[in-house]
Amino acid sequence: MVDITQNVKKHLLETKEKKNRLLLEQKKVETIFLKIFESEDNLLNFHYLSESKQQEISMKFFYSLHVMSKNNFINEEVGGLGGLLQKVFKGFFPDVFETILEKIIYTLLGKLGLEGGFFHKFLTSFLATRPTELYRALTDCNALSALVAKAISEAIIMKIQEKFSKNGAFYDYLRNSLSDTLSQQPFIDGLTKSLSVKICEFFEDIVGNVSDLLVQQENNTSTTQPAGT
Repeated sequence: MVDITQNVKKHLLETKEKKNRLLLEQKKVETIFLKIFESEDNLLNFHYLSESKQQEISMKFFYSLHVMSKNNFINEEVGGLGGLLQKVFKGFFPDVFETILEKIIYTLLGKLGLEGGFFHKFLTSFLATRPTELYRALTDCNALSALVAKAISEAIIMKIQEKFSKNGAFYDYLRNSLSDTLSQQPFIDGLTKSLSVKICEFFEDIVGNVSDLLVQQENNTSTTQPAGT
């Protein structure tokens, strides 16, 4: 009986220590994300920042999200990424995060040659209205490729429905057969494979560019500090 009690106490203590450690790690991650904005004013007034500043912060955010997830800094046991972002952005989560996603999506679609026009509008709406899927996909280029491929498939299906909207057996067959083909996994898998080349390049470009930017900023900070600090 004594051994059972001791084992229970030991388990509870280990569980508490683990939870405290995870919370401490998440607090560090929160601090890193907040530093991306450089100041609380930038977070509070994100929509009023210049386009270039919004873009810079958005790419830093993407980079940090990618690196932290890759190194398992974001833990589901203490709320995961969704809970973490809620804490970072507080009451500003929907608006600020949506703007950041739009900047990332715009850059990504430019890489795919889909900026402007029908596909740009459809994909932006598709991805922005699925924030949970998107911010998880932003941690892995293959997952993002699959999500974009799914969006493009649905966009083409919508275009086909509009293009062949006439009634009749022929148009019914054409719409249904093409839509069925485009929604099947083999088509989506093939499109995912094709897109992954450019999207993984997009990941590498962002990681490289932001890494260089952070190094440059660190060097500038070091050179402006008074001697002896």
